[in-house]
Amino acid sequence: VVSTYIAGIPELVRAPENGWLVPAGSVSRLSEALLEVLSTPAEKLSKMAMRGRDLTFAHHRTVSECNRLETLLSHYVKPINSKTKKRVLAISSGGGHWVQLLRLRPAFDDQKVAYATISADYAKDIPNRRFFVINDATRWNKIGLILMAVRLFLIIFRFRPEVIISTGAACGYFAFRFGKLIGARTIWIDSIANVEEVSMTGKLVKPY
Repeated sequence: VVSTYIAGIPELVRAPENGWLVPAGSVSRLSEALLEVLSTPAEKLSKMAMRGRDLTFAHHRTVSECNRLETLLSHYVKPINSKTKKRVLAISSGGGHWVQLLRLRPAFDDQKVAYATISADYAKDIPNRRFFVINDATRWNKIGLILMAVRLFLIIFRFRPEVIISTGAACGYFAFRFGKLIGARTIWIDSIANVEEVSMTGKLVKPY
């Protein structure tokens, strides 16, 4: 495996034990790593692959992690009176963040749930559910972050969720900040790959 030093990837790919890691955006370092892979004997590559597999099965099994999270979410989201349904905002960015959020749906999908994410195409994953689209942005795109914050402010104060659940990243931070202003309970679920250290955004949302 050849990857980059981003989010929880270094917890899965531990160079040189089971792969190679290069700085994001560095074409030269990526080229060097790929050449090194091509020159590495097949037997050594096979051993690295097995070490990576063992690490994944020991600490990053999706099914077991999702089951634990579903149990935890059910405790905080399910109302004491089963006849009362809570307004829940489930929010995430795209890719793995969205996939992880969908896998947790059984824990809260019987509530009054609205979903918010960065792509209108994701609406097909949750038919017959209220759905909000927000722009994507990172800390390197300040204007995008401001636009995202404005849109989420409007969503929060119109929908007025009682519970906000997020699997990251930046959109979850703003949703938590605004949600706290109306007394919403917040549940942050970091990337399933992060078992040793919380993500940067996870650290930022801790006070909320």
